[in-house]
Amino acid sequence: MVGSRRRIVSFAVAAIFLTLASGLLLAFLYARGGGALPPALSFLTPRGADPLAASAPAEVVLRTLRLAGYEHSAVGETPAGPVARITLATVNSSADIELAWQTSMAALSAAFPGAGTYEVQLFGEGAEPLLAITAAGDAVRKAVGDDDAAALRSASVLRHLVEEGADAGR
Repeated sequence: MVGSRRRIVSFAVAAIFLTLASGLLLAFLYARGGGALPPALSFLTPRGADPLAASAPAEVVLRTLRLAGYEHSAVGETPAGPVARITLATVNSSADIELAWQTSMAALSAAFPGAGTYEVQLFGEGAEPLLAITAAGDAVRKAVGDDDAAALRSASVLRHLVEEGADAGR
């Protein structure tokens, strides 16, 4: 009886001590206002890549496309310039296709500002090849900067991937 009471009191005191020590540590870190941890507390920092570091251009395009609702996409680079491949879940009208390739061109021009050409390849359900849209980099950057869909459309060359094959010329 006395032994079990002593054990309970010991655990209670240890729990209170750990709670107070954790609270003091958190108060200290809060009072410091953030920033790098002192060397003694470096074990609390995450190992690996900095989560707030700048993303690679391809990752920027993929995130933009995912935010726009295009879940199945890939981005790569060719000697001519960056290429975005998007699989559209559904195509109900030509506006679905227009929106997909214009969004992709804008994302590519923002992420790869020095590219000579941009290419977007669109695929339908079941990876059915639809279109490849290619445009000169300067024209795309100007059209996107001016928010001019007509200029972007006129600067772009559309090819049917069904006729050429999805990877023709690559």
